[in-house]
Parts: sequence; structure tokens; C-alpha cells
Amino acid sequence: MKNLNEETKQALDELVPSYGKHKTEALSLKKIVDNENGQIKNIMAAEELEEYSTGGYTVKYKVTESDDINSDKLLEMLNSKYSALCHELGIIKTREYIDDAVLEACIYNHTVSKEFILDMDSCRETTKTAKLTFSKDKRTKE
Repeated sequence: MKNLNEETKQALDELVPSYGKHKTEALSLKKIVDNENGQIKNIMAAEELEEYSTGGYTVKYKVTESDDINSDKLLEMLNSKYSALCHELGIIKTREYIDDAVLEACIYNHTVSKEFILDMDSCRETTKTAKLTFSKDKRTKE
């Protein structure tokens, strides 16, 4: 280990144990907060609540959806229907993965057919994400 000057050593001797203690406390609190967050989400989802206020705090519950392409499913579909075209255009690489930039360019430049693009929709997956936002009521004093 490198020889440290006394000032640096003293700073680290104070900071490292303090950090360790606080990090341990934070991880412990994170487990509690994550558990409570999940419980609140479950209750608000079951009761179809979007907002709830109590004890000087307000929570808002929202579910968002996002669509993503399942690359494995897309690769399988493109190989079965458009293999020659995809290899010729460089959409599917030798190692069998989809080059998203090339695919996007082909779609943008109309190098592939509308049917090709519509077939890609069969590879779309929807992900739902529940989000809980928390705020302290402004009218409540600390």
C-alpha cells in the first residue's frame, strides 16, 4: 500500500468507517422503503387510486406502458421471411444479431417494404411500469 501523509490518512480513517456505517444504514432503509413502496403500489392498484394524502405526505400512483422490440423474436421472424434481404442490407450480422442503426436507416430510406415493417410489429412487447411519486405537503411544517 502507498505511504500516505498523516493528513490524508487521518481523513480516510474518519471517512471510511463513517461511510461504512451510513452505507449500511442506507441499505437497511432502502429495503424497508422498497417494501413499503411495493405495498403502497399494490394497495393503490387494487383500489384504483391515483393519489392519496395522509400525515402530511401525498403519494401518486401511475402505470406507464412502453413498447420494445424483442430482438430474439425479431431475428427469428426476419430470418424466416426476409433472410436474403436482411443479410444483403447488413441488417442481420454474421453473428446473428440485429444492427439497429442499419435497420433504422433501411426503414427511414424506404429500402424495406411496408409489409416488412408491419411484420416487425409482431415482435413488439409491451412493458408496464408502476411508478409511485412521493411529496411532502407544502402546508405541513417540519
